[in-house]
Amino acid sequence: MALSPSFELRQSQSLVMTPQLMQSIKLLQMTAGELEQFIEEALEKNPLLERLAVDDNNGGNLDDAGAKEGEFQDFSGVTQMPEEKIVEDRQPYETFDPETLSNMFDGADEVGISQSPTFDGNQKDGYSSEWTGASAKALPIEDFNFIESIAEKPNLQDFVAEQIAFAFKDKNEHDIACYLACDLDDAGYFTGSIQKIAEEFSVSETLVSNILKRLQQFDPPGIFATSLSECLSLQLERQNRMDPAIGIVLQNLPLLARRDFAMLSRLSGLDESEVSDILKEIRGLDPKPGTAYNTSTAVPVIPDVIISKRPNGEFFVELNPAVLPKLVIHRDYAVKIGKDSVDRSFINSCVQNANWLIKALDQRERTLITVSAEIVRHQQEFLRRGISFLKPLTLATIAEAVHMHESTISRVTANKYVATPRGIFEMRSFFSAALQSTEGGEQYAADAVRHRIRELIDNENVDHVLSDDTLVQLLKKENIVLARRTVAKYREVMNISSSVLRRREKKAKLGTIPE
Repeated sequence: MALSPSFELRQSQSLVMTPQLMQSIKLLQMTAGELEQFIEEALEKNPLLERLAVDDNNGGNLDDAGAKEGEFQDFSGVTQMPEEKIVEDRQPYETFDPETLSNMFDGADEVGISQSPTFDGNQKDGYSSEWTGASAKALPIEDFNFIESIAEKPNLQDFVAEQIAFAFKDKNEHDIACYLACDLDDAGYFTGSIQKIAEEFSVSETLVSNILKRLQQFDPPGIFATSLSECLSLQLERQNRMDPAIGIVLQNLPLLARRDFAMLSRLSGLDESEVSDILKEIRGLDPKPGTAYNTSTAVPVIPDVIISKRPNGEFFVELNPAVLPKLVIHRDYAVKIGKDSVDRSFINSCVQNANWLIKALDQRERTLITVSAEIVRHQQEFLRRGISFLKPLTLATIAEAVHMHESTISRVTANKYVATPRGIFEMRSFFSAALQSTEGGEQYAADAVRHRIRELIDNENVDHVLSDDTLVQLLKKENIVLARRTVAKYREVMNISSSVLRRREKKAKLGTIPE
């Protein structure tokens, strides 16, 4: 059969992703900062767009939403705002698991070292940081001066460069030292290869090593170290505290992290009490000497939604007026310049784009307030009584309740923050997987269960440290059924050590010798 061109009529339906539709989707998932930047760009491109000033007397009161932590608030319901009101990878410095060093330093949450919540009062873990709220205060974006927020101090590279300029007079050595400084990471560790640098400058590895040793005498103490043990050694040498026994201890940091004082005592020839004293001294050192010169500034969290208490005791959900752009079309200006036939096409395009943007922003506000109100309806007990009363909640549940697609809920809750009477939380924090109770009735939120595990561990004493099996039995008495491996997984997510390590840590704090 011969091939020949022909016409065929076919009827079909398909979704056409217009540029406006794609931009609307992007607007939905923008953060407050990204939306502000987008609005500023739109105002620059479109002469017909005008931004109205925000009336500080209208909108929500963040002071109402910033009650002191733990203060009881009696909320009986939720009131939604009327519709028309419209935040090459480096390998660990040691060959052992750096998680075991979690209790050796204060604030050691980087460079592969995470702080244990059971050893210090400054507890930082993935769970508590997510739910520890601060008092909510409105911060208009235009009032935040990023330049002024940066402390006037040199960064690590500049500080090292100043010292190199004084210490190295020979040009070749100066260039090699600068090259070595380029391989410093944010923590102050040297991550480069001596062999490659020697080949690059056509010099011996001995020369490069000697220059590196000179750099290791720079400030801050411990800089240019190639491992954690070397970093600590450099700091102790600066204090004239380094001796062979301490050197043996530093060479066996995994044993020190496990509080295996008996083995360290045999290796170093010290008493176990002396090994315990060395641990206390090491805890006073800085495992990340370079971070003191890190000029990165944390950008304050700006809540998108405010949940406050009304006089009738209900929850009131509204958008934060500080991040609520109000745009209008300057129609008088459009009519004035639109009289010129040359500019008429451009003006029509500007009017269409402005109308679309205003409509898209209005739809974004309506979607955000609707979803937020539905989340609050599900999590009233959490807002009233705390994390232990967080209910299981999924994106699909909210999507079904507000008659939207699950992907829309995912976009609108991404990187958004909510100011509540208990502090500021990420909107995604209100969602948690469900765990079935023993009786098959009530379900528990996974986050609430993790919080309960932490409470049990925080209340244990040195004579009765709870093992994972014991935690399983205690939770079972509260109608929460978990496998031992699940308890272990939750404990590890919260950076809590095993019962063996916790027992040693508690005895070390009490000054007793671990068994």
